[in-house]
Order: sequence, then C-alpha cells, then structure tokens
Amino acid sequence: MLLTWTDYLAILATLCALVYIHSKQAGLFSRLPLPPGPKRLPLIGNLLNMPTNPEWLTYHQWAKDFDSDIIYLNAAGTHMVILDTAEAAFDLLEKRSSIYSCRARLPMVNELMGWDFAFGFMKYGDGWRQRRRVTHYAFHPTAAVLFRPHMMKATHNLLNKFLDTPKDVLGNLRHMAAETILSVAYGLEIKPKDDPYIKMAEHGVEGFSVAGIPGTFLVDAFPILKRVPSWFPGAGFQKKAQNWKKSTMSMVEVPFAAAKEKIAAGTSPHSMVSFNLRRVGGDDPAQETIVKHAAGTMYGGGSDTTLSALASCILGLLERPDVLKKAQEELDRVVKPGYLPDFDDQDSLPYITAVAMEALRWKAIVPIGIPHLVTVEDEYKGYRIPAGTIVVANSWAMLHNEEVYPDPFTFNPDRFMDNGKLNTLVRDPGHAVWGFGRRICPGRYLAFSSIWITLASMLTVFDIKKSVDEDGNVIEPTHEYFPALISVPKPYECSIKPRSEEAEKLIRASTNQELLDFLFYNLTTILQTLSSLPSAMELGPDTIATVAALATLLYLYIKRSRTGSFSRLPLPPGPKGLPIIGNLLNMPTNPEWVTYHQWAKDLNTDILYLNAAGTNIVVLDSAEAAFELLEKRSSTYSSRARLPMVNELIGWEFAFGFMKYGSWNTFSPWSGSMSILNTNEIGQAKDGNLIQFIIDVVGNLRHMAAETIMSVAYGLDVQPHDDPYIKVAEHGVEGFSIAAVPGTFLVDALPILKYVPEWFPGASFKRKAREWKKSTISMIETPFAAAKEKVAAGTSPHSLVSFNLRQIDGRDPDQEEVVKHAAGTMYAGGTDTTLSALASCILGFLDKPEVVKKAQQELDRVIKPGHLPDFEDQDSLPYITAIAMEALRWRAIVPIGIPHLVTVEDEYEGYRIPAGTIVIANSWAMLHNEETYPDPFTFNPDRFMKDGKLDPSVRNPAHACWGFGRRICPGRFIAFSSIWITLASMLAVFDIEKSVDENGNVIEPTHEYFPALISVPKPYECSIKPRSQEAERLIRTSANSELISLL
Repeated sequence: MLLTWTDYLAILATLCALVYIHSKQAGLFSRLPLPPGPKRLPLIGNLLNMPTNPEWLTYHQWAKDFDSDIIYLNAAGTHMVILDTAEAAFDLLEKRSSIYSCRARLPMVNELMGWDFAFGFMKYGDGWRQRRRVTHYAFHPTAAVLFRPHMMKATHNLLNKFLDTPKDVLGNLRHMAAETILSVAYGLEIKPKDDPYIKMAEHGVEGFSVAGIPGTFLVDAFPILKRVPSWFPGAGFQKKAQNWKKSTMSMVEVPFAAAKEKIAAGTSPHSMVSFNLRRVGGDDPAQETIVKHAAGTMYGGGSDTTLSALASCILGLLERPDVLKKAQEELDRVVKPGYLPDFDDQDSLPYITAVAMEALRWKAIVPIGIPHLVTVEDEYKGYRIPAGTIVVANSWAMLHNEEVYPDPFTFNPDRFMDNGKLNTLVRDPGHAVWGFGRRICPGRYLAFSSIWITLASMLTVFDIKKSVDEDGNVIEPTHEYFPALISVPKPYECSIKPRSEEAEKLIRASTNQELLDFLFYNLTTILQTLSSLPSAMELGPDTIATVAALATLLYLYIKRSRTGSFSRLPLPPGPKGLPIIGNLLNMPTNPEWVTYHQWAKDLNTDILYLNAAGTNIVVLDSAEAAFELLEKRSSTYSSRARLPMVNELIGWEFAFGFMKYGSWNTFSPWSGSMSILNTNEIGQAKDGNLIQFIIDVVGNLRHMAAETIMSVAYGLDVQPHDDPYIKVAEHGVEGFSIAAVPGTFLVDALPILKYVPEWFPGASFKRKAREWKKSTISMIETPFAAAKEKVAAGTSPHSLVSFNLRQIDGRDPDQEEVVKHAAGTMYAGGTDTTLSALASCILGFLDKPEVVKKAQQELDRVIKPGHLPDFEDQDSLPYITAIAMEALRWRAIVPIGIPHLVTVEDEYEGYRIPAGTIVIANSWAMLHNEETYPDPFTFNPDRFMKDGKLDPSVRNPAHACWGFGRRICPGRFIAFSSIWITLASMLAVFDIEKSVDENGNVIEPTHEYFPALISVPKPYECSIKPRSQEAERLIRTSANSELISLL
C-alpha cells in the first residue's frame, strides 16, 4: 500500500520528536542517581504510564511503593519530580525558592489558550514581580481587611438565595464566590441571575481547569506539536485551544473595561483595580496592562477555590451532623440574638475556624499544585534533580498524611482543637493549599476570610441535612468530583432550611446594615413582646412598632438638625451618606484607619468628613493637618468627645486622657512628677527579665512593661508569675481597649441607648459594660491602696504616687483622689504601648535579620565586654535609637488617636468644621505616608540614619505616636526610654531568629494583631537565644550589679 502525504508528515514529526528527546537527554554527567520512580521505556520514558485524573492518588501510591517522598518520572525527555510530603516541599520550594520559583513551559495553557497574562503561570522574572506586587498592594493582610464589606454583602445575598432556591447548592455558592471576586477585583455589581460576567468567567476558566492539569495534553510534553495545524489528524487540541482562547480574552478585557468606565465616572467603590489605577495614575499604558493582568488572574482563578472549599464542606457536614451541631452551639453562645456573625467575632469562634480549615484539607481544593521549574541542577537526599525539571507538589498527599492528620479521610474539624481553642501544634492545612515559597497565593487571606464568614453565616441561620425522597428515604449525596485542576464536586442533593422563623426574618433583613436591623428587627421583636402586656393591649403590635420606629428616626433628625450651622462654607469631602442617619451604616470597623486612609486617597484630601446620625466627625489623614489644627489651634481642639461606653458605662471617667478640657488641668502632678522620675527603675526592670525572654516572648514583654509601670507609678514590686496587680490591670484594660476604638459601639453615636435596659435585644453592650466596670474599679483602687500603705510605713521607693502623696501630706482628700486617678491612668495605659512597640519590633527583626546583625555590631563596638548597655550609652548608639523609632512607626502603636473635640466652629483649607465635631488623627496614615517614609510597610530603621548618625531631616515618628497639642502623652519620655533600654539590652545578649520545627522547617511568625485601640500582636513563635556562653553568664550574674534581676 502506498503511503499518503499525511503518513509522510506523521513519520517526519515522529523523527523530529525523537531527535529532540535525544538532544535533551544528552549532557547530564552527574554521578548522583535520579530519585526513584516507575520503570521507564527507552526514549519515551514514562509517557505511556503517566497517570490520569486523579493522578495524585497514583503519585502517592508510587511514593509508598518506593518508600520515598520524592518520585522521578520522564515523559519523553521531560524531567518530572513529584513531592509527596510537606517536608520535601518546604525543603525545596520554600528554603530553596531562589531556584525553584520558575514555572514550567505550558504550551497549551499559556501559548495556545492565551493564559500568558496570568502571573501564576509566568516565569520568574520582572513581569511576574510587577503583577505580584500589584496584587500584594491590595491583598496583604492589612489591606485585605478593606474588602470585608464586599464579602459580607455577597454572603448575605447568598443566604437569601438559599431561601429562594435551596436545592441549587453549587449554583448559589458559585454565584456568591463570583460576586465576591467581581466586587473585590473590579468593583462591579452582578445580576441575581444569568449574570454575563459570571458566564464569561465560567467559559474562560472551563478550558484552564482541564488544561492546567499536568499531562492532560501531549503538546505540553512535545511543545513542537503546537505548530501542527488544527486539521492535522490527532490535533483536536488546537480547535479546543482556539475556542477557549476567545473566552479567555473576553474574561480579561470586558470586566476591566467596565471597571475603568466606573472609575472615570467617579462611581467606582474600592477595588483592586481602582486602588492600583489610582496609585499608578492614568498615563502609563504598561502599568495599566499589569493591573489588568493581575485582576484577570484573580477573576479567572479566585471563584472556584472558594466554591470548592464550601461545597466540599457542606458534603462533610452532611456526613457529620454532630459537627454541624457543635458549630451551631458555639455560634449561639457567641453571636447576639438577631445578628449575623461578623469578622469581629472570629477570635471568639475557634470551632468555626477549625471547620474552615478542615474544609481546605478534607478534599484538597487544589490536589496537585501548579508545577514549579528548577532552574539549575540540584541535589536532595542524595538524588540528582536535573536543571529544567518540572517539580510538582502533591498537595493531596500532604493533606492526607496519616501521621499529621490521623484518619485523614474523615471530615473532622476537632483535629484542629484542643481544650476549646485552636491547637497550634497541628499543622495548618494552608501550608499545602495556597502554594509554596515565592509562588504562594497572594490572595490567600482574602480567600480564607470569604470561606470563614460564609460558613459562620450559613451555620448561624441554616440547618443542613441529607435530603429525603417522597417516601421518606434518605438520599445519599454523591461524592463525585469534576476532573479539573481545582477540585469541585459534581451537583448533589441536600436540605438547607432556616433553623427558625427568627432565622428566616434575619436572613431577609440581612441586606440592611446594623442600624436598620436594630430599628426594624430587634425593635419590632421587643414591641411584639410588649404588646402581649395589658398596658399595650389597646394599641396592638403594629401600631407600637410603627410609632417607636418613627420616634427613633425623629430623634436622629432632631439631633442632626441641632448641630447645623449657617456658614456658607462647604463641609470637608467624605463618603456619601444617607438622609438623617448619614454615614452611620458605612462607618468602618477595625482596622478603620485603613478605610479612612483609603477614603482620603480616593477623595484626594487630608481631611475627611462623616456624619454618624447627627454626630459630626472629621478624620485628619496627614501630619500637616494634625499639626495645624491640634497643635497650632490647641486652645479650641483640646477637649474630648463624649464617650458614653468608655466613660459613663465602663467607668473610665477617672482617666484624664478622656476628660473634657478644664478639670483635666487639675492633673498637673502627672506631668510634673514624670520629669523627675529616675530612669534606674526602668533599667532595672528590663535587665532583670532578660533571661525570661527565652521562654515566652509576648508574655514576658507584657510582664516587663507592667513591672516598669507598677514600679514607676506605685513603687510596688511584682511577682515573677501570676502577679495579682498585673492580672487586675489586664482585666481592667481589656474592655477599654475594645470600647475606646471609635465606632465600636452604637451607643457612642446614639447616647440615648445608654438608657436601654440590659434585657433589651441588641443591648448586650450593657452587660459587657457592667462586667468591665468591676475590673476598672479594682484596677484603680487595689494598687493605690497598697502604695499608700508602703508610703505610710516609710518603705516606699520613689514613685509617682509616693512623690505626690508626700507633697500634699494627707491634707487634701481631693488632691489624693487626683493622684489616684493620675496613677491609674498611667497604670492602665502605659503597659500595652510599650508591649506593642517591643513585640512589633521583634516581628520586624524576624523579617529583617540584617537589622539585628547591624545593631549588634554597633553594640559590640560601644559596650565594654562583660557589661550591659546603660542610658549613658544612648548617644553612642544611634542605630539602636533608630530601631526604637522604627518600632514606634512600623505598626503604629495607637493607629487611631483618642478623639479630640472642637469647641467652636472653625475653618480649614476652605472647609467648615462645625462646633462639637469629633476630630480624629489617623496616626497610622501619618506613619505610613510614602512621601515621608518610603516603602512604609517594610521594617527599616536605616530610614532614620545618614552617614552613621541619626538623620534630623527625617520626621521623628513620635510626632504621631504620643498624641497632639495639649493632649500629648506626658509619659512619652519614660515610654521611649523603656523601649530603648529594652531593645539595647536584648540585642546585646540575644540572637533573635525565626523558630524551626523538629524537622528543621522554618516556622513563619504570624503578623496578626488584636482588634483594639493599642495595636498589640497576637502571640507568635520565634527563637531568642544567648549569643554566647559569655552572654548567658552576663545575664545570670546581672543580679550582682546595679541591673537588678528577678532571679
């Protein structure tokens, strides 16, 4: 039979492929063996036994068969290594990320389907860095908080969709995930049904989900095949690629164009695109393309990961109804009746967090990671890994490792719990879910937040059970998954119903904000209860509810009208408000300083105006505005706003920091005695606790700061462990730290609510206030009484209390009360500020070890061997001072200043500031001003140095740390001295590094902070060890010098 021309072409292509394979395999001269793997055939290697979906199971079985966590395959000359354990992945993809951060060439996905825009598939280089940087700006942990309202809105819409279409589980979840992504990435609204953007994304991702799996298309092993025409026999992949590419291009271009239109019209909300386009300006097409590609990557890849975790989690809940019950019991304990969960509840809902973590782990949302590429030849465990090898992390195997997660195929959130708290000893599944090394997903914080709030909200209001047919037989849900890169289950049946009528009402009302919920849900509920009483029988519940709602609205209107002014000057710019209630519904929550700053940037102003139900609020976003108003015009800006929760309900009216200007002046003993307190007390507390830092970083920093304050304020000694004075202070400050953040409690905007009884729905703030007030009183009275006893006995050392009590000599009870309140203010407010600066500084050291090295070099030059630093060394240690300054600046110890109050109407830059306006200094924004402090989110003490000396031209961060004008903190000099001597002493004798686990893997410290007025990080792990045996001996013997130890 004669050969046709197509046969000749096929033979030619085969010969070319064989020559290509042979050339790739030549020149590997290393004598080390390749990792173990299945037997290979000549020339084509493992091409014929490459596994298909689910390939992760086959890879894992091979790893078990060969008793190896690293497997080698060769697909027609293409080297592949499969990593089967987290340890192997950490060793190579994390620790050696400089050579493992490239991507394999993916001809089908990138070159034929048009996914070369997605930086997740780009080779490691400038293009990847630029797009990654754009995404990081918008989604680092602090910035990601700005998108919480987007997630809340999408979640509440999801709850309503489940009421209307409870059987369409996957459809509802997919719609919610897409709504979140489109809102966050582009600031676009979507339709409730048949949204064109969602359809576009589904079509665009369809091909990627199939082609993104390694080994699906032969062209990835034989890139030369991409040049084969689509009509060639066996080239059906070309037709698929052409169709998929059209969808890909639409997915990238269409929503970006719509977002640009909204930005140009001034109607775009905060989004990744709006944020970055405003940041780079509109005159750089190259930067605009980078933003477009970054948004397209998120749009294309973000929806299905959220869908996968949530849909799999519901399957798990169907198998484990006991988990559902336990989660609902936790929610019922924590979340107030008539409310849906909020992110503020997250720390109080550890079991919900455990459920979300198990949702990531159980079915492995991305079972096989996107392949890495090693750029140079490497060695691991005695095996050779050739340059150019494709390295694949088997995430599924890592998440089902029986040694790490016993009984791994069972859905069991309790594996992450211990004694009612999250067990930090159990590996977070995020280690294998979000990728590794420099290729880790930059949107992981946003994704987990979306999963968490969705689960918390659904479980609050819905019961989730297996469906039953018309005969009452249970319908077992399928556990089948689509064969794709992201593991999404096929549609299944289940029953999702509201837990009660109240739950259904709450869902229907959930699209409204907090105040509307209060007026139309809680108020109606309580009035319906009251209507059953005899006194309400004649009116009826509807009449009572209507009258009460109208009365509340009338109160808000009158309150707002009374603050009006007849000046013709405009108010400062600010976010749009609603009639009567103004901005009450969009007042930001923690961290509100980020939202304020973003509003200021969006409106191109350094002074913002808001109106919360008639309360005028101005936020100052720059140091210049703060200096102009709070410093130069301090005579009219030195009063304090009325804070009903803090002062009137919790009992902090004793603290002169919150007092109105006037009686505040009677507290001059505070500032007078601060000027003559001896720094020895400070130095002694620091040096005595040095050895303790090895054990518990944050705990001992807190103990040291509290010991300093107790000594300086009261002259009292504290116990090394479980000191009662420290516990009293912690309990007293706990409520204050939460309540002092502006906007935390509605009663501060509506003081009339302070008269609402505790039993009233939504009035749980009254119960909290009553409990916190008890702790506040103990905090003021207990240490003062002990200090008085020591003064009377003649055994008290020099302190604020002893100095001032001796001045008045018991002759004036009123003055004694003043001293007590001044000491209480210092006692309560001084500890956490020092703790904040020091704990944040150590986090900075862990990120920048070169700073530690440079500081220790300075200390070694200046400090005599066998001695610890002293205050006399301060002028000779400018770099230590620069570190202390950066410690104040980097994380902003008090991100939002305590509100001032302007007592007369004022004008600033052509804007009217009404009398009675609350004026808030956004210290965080001032300390992260890129013009003043370039690269402000990086810990960098060198910004304050020049030619080996402190650079006086760089603004001292103290300008925004300690307050402004007449309200500046009088204890600021002692506070900075305390921070300085602690850092100098610690760096002199300790090495500070990231911890490693028992397998030598680096433990990345958390950078999470408690939501409170003072920015204190949550506990984190690190390694603090003596620099040498001599350093340890110096610490141990410091009790015999003037630096007193607690040993």
